Amino acid sequence: MHGLKPSRRFLLCAACFAVLLLFACHSGSSAAPATPPPSTDTVAPSVPGGLTSPSHSANQVQLAWTASTDNVGVTGYKVYRGVALLGQASGTAYTDTGLQASTTYSYQVCATDAAGNDSAKSPALSVTTSAPPPPGSGHTYYVDPSGDDANDGSAAHPFRTLQHAADVVTQVAVAGGLTVKVGNITSARVSGPETVIVRAGSYAGFQLNWDTPVAGSASAPITFQADPGAVITSRNGKTADGIDLEPGSAYVTISGFTIINGGTISRAGIRVCNSDHVSLLDNVSGNHGTWGIFTSHADNLLIQGNETYGSVLQHGIYVSNACVNPTVRANRSHDNAGCGLHFNGDSSQDDATFVNWNTGLITGALVENNTLFNNGTAGGSAINMDGVQNATVRNNLLYNNHASGIAMFRIDGAQGPKNNAIYHNTIDMAANGRWAIRLDQLAGTVTLRNNILYHRNSGRGGIDFTAAADVALTDSDYNLFGGGGPAVTPDDATGLTLAQWQAQGKDAHSLTGTLPALFINGSGASGADYHLAPGSPAIDKGQTLPSVTQDLEGKARPAGTASDIGVYEYGT
Repeated sequence: MHGLKPSRRFLLCAACFAVLLLFACHSGSSAAPATPPPSTDTVAPSVPGGLTSPSHSANQVQLAWTASTDNVGVTGYKVYRGVALLGQASGTAYTDTGLQASTTYSYQVCATDAAGNDSAKSPALSVTTSAPPPPGSGHTYYVDPSGDDANDGSAAHPFRTLQHAADVVTQVAVAGGLTVKVGNITSARVSGPETVIVRAGSYAGFQLNWDTPVAGSASAPITFQADPGAVITSRNGKTADGIDLEPGSAYVTISGFTIINGGTISRAGIRVCNSDHVSLLDNVSGNHGTWGIFTSHADNLLIQGNETYGSVLQHGIYVSNACVNPTVRANRSHDNAGCGLHFNGDSSQDDATFVNWNTGLITGALVENNTLFNNGTAGGSAINMDGVQNATVRNNLLYNNHASGIAMFRIDGAQGPKNNAIYHNTIDMAANGRWAIRLDQLAGTVTLRNNILYHRNSGRGGIDFTAAADVALTDSDYNLFGGGGPAVTPDDATGLTLAQWQAQGKDAHSLTGTLPALFINGSGASGADYHLAPGSPAIDKGQTLPSVTQDLEGKARPAGTASDIGVYEYGT
């Protein structure tokens, strides 16, 4: 009893006394009848009446109804949208939020009592949300090292910090009263374009959505645009990243920043989580503790024109966890300990509250026109794909990478590769590298066409399969093999020359070539030039593909009688 407050001690003692008194009264009178249990309540409340919508907007509906009656007492109400239980209310009103504009929704309500009896549902009420308001004029803010966060953010009176500019955008979104669903997250949505122009100078990083999720739209995006010379050298105030977009971002663009680790960015230069239509354009992100660019559950992602390098622990660009339709285009990723580009569906990180993020798969990826070199000293392919399906990998130049070139497999993903296409890539492996292409645990067809696969390691080769089942699911032809190792290892062990492989009915139109004959300068060093040499055996030897009409530099394919093999088209 020590430590109890006096009032609590008195109540406990009084309760004990009552129990003792009850025991004394009943001791020795075993014939006393037991008190019968109360009868079970089986009567349901009456049906709620008068369901109506006092008001609604573009993204929410208010509901109200008249109270039900019950023989014991109504304890609350269940609100349904369509056939699904939407929520519960203790009173006779409810507000449904995060809705789509100009959309009709159907609602019903039933009453419940303490015994768990539910009334019948009320007659359905249909409500159509309002049309979205016209886009606002939006705002443009400026940030300058000579500015002051007490300023109004105009060109003449800029803010000082990136974080303050991000906070102002958040305040504008909240004040507008609009919301939008981003996956399973309700975000405040800006009504007009919000743009932050960052002038040259040195800055700390920033984060968006830490306390309040904020989103743009196709007609009213949020843009952070850096002028040349705008450099982030230290982490933001919340996470170990330079720029961090927390869950709920949509139609946000990060463009033109240089993010160089000055000693405090132990995670990513740019990090994006649980988002839709985020674009990372023309940024430079280097020497960070873990990743140059990291994303998680990022639907309709665009990573284009960036340079990532020097990631100490892992990858240049890492697209992680289940998502749909990421595009990774025209980036340079080099000198990273791990992969140049890593994709991982990782079913252990699935989010059961939203269908796109609950598959353990990355689907619909487009990976094109990237240049990746000198990656993988700690392991990890130049392009690594775990649990990736319905992907296209085309026109990528890979050289001097130290693990594999392109690897498709299943370790963390829910399933293996399926319906993937590997077209028109040039892969020149380092002397200590592994296979140009490695395929493992396929779940469906993978198609290889018009790739140059050069391997300098005599113990490794052009294409490696883990098992016969992977060979059976691969459609490979019109490729060019070169180097000192085997062209193909069909079982992860037995090396075959191209002639031996073709004798099994594989790669019927594929051929071989040497470095001097293939390229202007295939040295694998910094001055390498992988344009095709005059008379190259790759010229006009590919299969012309309707889905690949340009080369790495945007030149038309084919320039001759058929498409050239590799990333470059000769003579255009």
